[in-house]
Amino acid sequence: MPGSVGLGDIAGAAVAVGPGAAVWMAVAGLFGMATRFTECSQGGRCRDDYPDGRGSGGPMSCITMGFKERGPPGAPVLAAPVCIFAMRGALGGGAIVQASQAHAQAAGVPGDVPGWITGVVPAGVTFAAVMGGLTSIAKATEKGSPSWASSMWWSRC
Repeated sequence: MPGSVGLGDIAGAAVAVGPGAAVWMAVAGLFGMATRFTECSQGGRCRDDYPDGRGSGGPMSCITMGFKERGPPGAPVLAAPVCIFAMRGALGGGAIVQASQAHAQAAGVPGDVPGWITGVVPAGVTFAAVMGGLTSIAKATEKGSPSWASSMWWSRC
């Protein structure tokens, strides 16, 4: 999910005020973890692995496979809107907010940086990484991660 970390964990917690906010953040976190666990486990279960090593999956595959197993028709009718809403959510929830924050930070450090630079440069790097396949995405993510993160305990799990 594009906005899994930055939007909810950082931006949401930064504006929360008071002990009630802490309680509701914990409750929302429990539901969020349960939802994420279900998404990940079903995503692995509904994944299509091809002979050349590529794989595909996601909510659309889970809907299609689940409907094939259970019997009722209509999987493509439900899978198409899920695909469209996921793309719209990724653009509006993740990309726009994160690009806006990146521009605000970049404009504050060296001075007045045009907005198109802080939009085009990350988009170009992301496009190049995605077009290179999974190995390229992993290499780009490794380079973009802070060096201390690789020494943390979760990287050894």
